[in-house]
Amino acid sequence: MNFKKVSIVSFITISLLCVSVFADLSIGGEGTVDDILFPEEISGESGDSGSLEDGDGGSSGGGGGGSSFVTSDSDETIILPYDPPISTEKTMSFKDVSEKNWFYDDVLFVYNRNIMTGTSEDEFSPNATLTRAMMITVIHRLSGEDAVSAENIFTDVVKDTWYEDAVRWGYENKIVSGVGNGKFSPMGNLTREQLCVMLYNYTKHLNKKTDKAELTSFADYKSVSSWATDAVSWAVDAGIITGKGDGILAPRDGATRAEMATCIRRYIEKVVEGGGK
Repeated sequence: MNFKKVSIVSFITISLLCVSVFADLSIGGEGTVDDILFPEEISGESGDSGSLEDGDGGSSGGGGGGSSFVTSDSDETIILPYDPPISTEKTMSFKDVSEKNWFYDDVLFVYNRNIMTGTSEDEFSPNATLTRAMMITVIHRLSGEDAVSAENIFTDVVKDTWYEDAVRWGYENKIVSGVGNGKFSPMGNLTREQLCVMLYNYTKHLNKKTDKAELTSFADYKSVSSWATDAVSWAVDAGIITGKGDGILAPRDGATRAEMATCIRRYIEKVVEGGGK
């Protein structure tokens, strides 16, 4: 048997098969190269066509990043947040979260999307007060953990801590601005109105709608800080916050991790996936 001839014939056969497969992917059939690389089509509203560009003009780090969509009929640019990977197989083993809790579904929602994790392997700490570092880290994850180019300007943000990149990213993209005197207060408690401000600023970063509602239906609407009024009005209009019962907003109360899970779920469903509201 002439092994050299057999090898040449095998090589030619394999090459022809590769060309055939690539042709099927490139020119039609049941799938294209784009279908494999970009399985979900991104299109503008009302059937507008458009193009994808790198979000924020930079590369993304971690598990991926945002993209921007430019409609062909206008100069409007809509920044699309990264779609966090969803795991339907993950099970929560937190001993402080049970199906009887009002926040169970919300915690499961953000946990399965890798947006929030526990404070330890077996605790979520749902009633723990939310810190500023926790909140900006969650928003950073929601964005796809975009790469950071800005320098740290805050004297109390320690290098290489779990929240440093998120704070730098948040400042760079005008999501956060610090508490004054060159400080960010990462371990400072986050109030409900501050939570609204961070999500409001992130919404503007995404070029999403920021319609506002009247707050006069809440008995304590005058307790909303002047710098937070627009953000809280937007959050009420968007359905992110609905009050704490008895017709009050409690804007200056500390927000809990369970409340954050609920707000983030509503934000994803109503704002990110719901067309802006």
